[in-house]
Amino acid sequence: MGKEKTLSTISRNSMITTLHKRYYYTLKSLAMTLTHNENEAEELVSSMFAKICFWSNKRIHKITTWDSHSTCGYLAKTLSNINTDIQRKRIRQKRLEKNYLENFGKRFEHSPETTFVARENIRIIKLAYHNTLAEHDKIIRVAFYLRTERGWKNKDIAEKFDQSANTVGTNFRRLRLKIKEKIS
Repeated sequence: MGKEKTLSTISRNSMITTLHKRYYYTLKSLAMTLTHNENEAEELVSSMFAKICFWSNKRIHKITTWDSHSTCGYLAKTLSNINTDIQRKRIRQKRLEKNYLENFGKRFEHSPETTFVARENIRIIKLAYHNTLAEHDKIIRVAFYLRTERGWKNKDIAEKFDQSANTVGTNFRRLRLKIKEKIS
């Protein structure tokens, strides 16, 4: 129960499939002129059809009733708008990275933390890291490894070891503080 497809869902899927079959290659060639890269062009067209999946049934039905020239023009404009949005996001991301490097990077160059990043101090940091972990239970060591090396979330680690996520986070904070104390 509840998994059956309704008539409107089947109709919607067939309309989207029809649009995809009819206009995919035309839109892909347009995307190639916009991006100059085949992989990016395919991603762009795919993201456009993914966006179409979130449109209302009424809007999709309206588009499918138009003549092919109008429909293709509408989809081409949608594709162009998506490409513009992606380009704006890339430009914004580059600007944010540049600002971050200019603001934070300069402060970091002249900060006391730079002495800890030097190659000769990496050995000291690793030694403090391993010694601190060796003082704790195996469960905490494994949990810390999963968090730092494997990128697990506290919630996932807590479920694995049958603890609360707050306990896991508190243990991690305490370990980091002990490591920092041994380094300084």
